[in-house]
Amino acid sequence: MSLRMNKYTQYYAVSEILDNNGKRKQTVTYKGPYYQFQVESETYKRMKLVYAAFAAVTLISYVLAALLGASSMGAGGAPAFYVVLPFVLLLLPLGMCAGKIFMFLPLKERLTFPQHDKYVTALKTYGMLYLIFSVLLLIGQLVYLAFFPANTHDFLFAALAVVLAGAGVFFRWFQSKYICTLDA
Repeated sequence: MSLRMNKYTQYYAVSEILDNNGKRKQTVTYKGPYYQFQVESETYKRMKLVYAAFAAVTLISYVLAALLGASSMGAGGAPAFYVVLPFVLLLLPLGMCAGKIFMFLPLKERLTFPQHDKYVTALKTYGMLYLIFSVLLLIGQLVYLAFFPANTHDFLFAALAVVLAGAGVFFRWFQSKYICTLDA
């Protein structure tokens, strides 16, 4: 295992040992602080399931909304920029949240600082961006419904926007409920 030069290098120590054949072998050991969610093991597993459910529901809702063909998204006419822009911008935090969650799922209860920084802290940041863009999407779609003639696809798109925004609110609430703290 090689240790790349990055911002986490200071948390690792590299030592050389001799193996049974007399060859030098480098080992990397973690020397930094550990973080942990102050919950029981079963709660930690349920927390991971909720994270996975959030990723699945939001990805499915986003894809369905993209394939729906709502007139606010430009199907049959000019798109409403105040709907399209947050919808497109939502893809970045949605993808980053899903990716971070996918990588977070196999982690053990006790996290190293690099794991905490890469997954827990990053999920908070991307979760907030997700919430902002999903709420802007919902507001944009509601404005569109209020001022333009709408069809069934527009109302279904609005329902999916409600699901996306509601998932964002729930995810931020859930993250604030379980805090990852420095393990003493």
